[in-house]
Amino acid sequence: MELVKWPPAEPCPGPADEEAWINRLLSLHEMPVSSTLNSEQCAGTQCMWCAAGAPAVLLPLEGMSASWPPRACTGCIEARKAKLSTYLAWWGHLVGCEECQRTGRCAAAEPLAQAHAAAVEAATGSRLVTCIRCQATEDVSTPHLTPLAWLGDASSYHSYAHIPQCRARRRERGTLRFIPAPLGLDSEAEGGSRA
Repeated sequence: MELVKWPPAEPCPGPADEEAWINRLLSLHEMPVSSTLNSEQCAGTQCMWCAAGAPAVLLPLEGMSASWPPRACTGCIEARKAKLSTYLAWWGHLVGCEECQRTGRCAAAEPLAQAHAAAVEAATGSRLVTCIRCQATEDVSTPHLTPLAWLGDASSYHSYAHIPQCRARRRERGTLRFIPAPLGLDSEAEGGSRA
C-alpha cells in the first residue's frame, strides 16, 4: 500500500483564508492558562482576558464548544484579532524581505512593526514580548526583534526572535536548542558559533 503524501503545511494562510486563520490562532494561541482564571472566568460569567462581566456580551471563541464555559467580551476578541492580524502582516513582509532577514527591520517594515506594537498593547496592556531563543523580554517595537513563525508537529507557532543574531548567542548564554529557526532567518547557521 502506498502512503498518500499530505501537501506541505504553511505557517500562515493565503489572504482568502485570513479570517478563518485568525480565528483558529485566537483559539489555539491566545487562550489564557486555565490555572490563571478566577472562578467567574472559569464559569463564563466574566471575560477570560479582562474580567468584564454583565452587562458585557460574552461569547465563546470561534471553534470552541458552546458548552465550554470560558468566554470573552467582544472588545477583547477584536483586540486579540488585531494583534494576530498585525503579526501576520508583519511576518508576511519579513519572509519576503531580504533586508529584514539580514538586519531585522527595513523602512517598509517599520509601520507594520509599530502597528503590531500598538495592537499588542491594546490587547494585553503591555508592549512586552519574549524572544523565543534567549527568553529576553523587550518592547515589541525594539528594532532587532521580529516575528518568528514556524510549523511544529501539531500546529503552527508564532513568536518573536532577535535578528540578525540573538543576543544570548552573542553572549554565549544558554538558548532553546530544540526549536530550529526557519531557513534563511538564522545568520549563525551560516558559519557562526552556537552557545
